[in-house]
Amino acid sequence: MFYGSKKSAKQQLEKSLLVWIFFSFYNLEK
Repeated sequence: MFYGSKKSAKQQLEKSLLVWIFFSFYNLEK
């Protein structure tokens, strides 16, 4: 159970990281 929640937390972190990278490139393009 703990492992499952830990895994989902990791996915959430990776998702937010992708969004952060996307916005970083978007701001650089401007």
